[in-house]
Amino acid sequence: MKIKIFRNSGLSEDRVEIYCRGKNRQVDKIVHFIKESSHEAVIGILDGIERVVAQEDLYYFESVDKKCYGYSHSEVYQIKSTLANLESLLNTDLFVRVNKSMILNICKVQSIQSDLNMRTMAVLHNGEQAVISRHYQKNFKSKLYGLRDRLQEQKYENH
Repeated sequence: MKIKIFRNSGLSEDRVEIYCRGKNRQVDKIVHFIKESSHEAVIGILDGIERVVAQEDLYYFESVDKKCYGYSHSEVYQIKSTLANLESLLNTDLFVRVNKSMILNICKVQSIQSDLNMRTMAVLHNGEQAVISRHYQKNFKSKLYGLRDRLQEQKYENH
């Protein structure tokens, strides 16, 4: 087996491509290793190709018609998982369930505002809006304010 590493600072994301004569146990082990060792990433399908996407690059995950999607700033990845499964795999400091069909990256929240029916709207850095239902509000706000407090602590430690 030959291994080549190409460095290209112009890439928008790191990628791994495997060229093989056929699928075999060694290739399966490599693929499994990449998927499993990448706890800070999610495997998403874009244009029919599996891609490794860093968790911090994703704004939210949403379940639509029994399919799960991960949204970055400009791309939509199909995720081969359920939201319940993702909830247990994602970094709990970054992601929080905000309604029945969405898990949100709290670092991508630009602002929050009250809405009708005691719901809260989160406006994301990319301009999209997410509804935080009443059932999930307490946990969402707890994580959001906890993140704010941690960032302030880091700011004071660095000065």
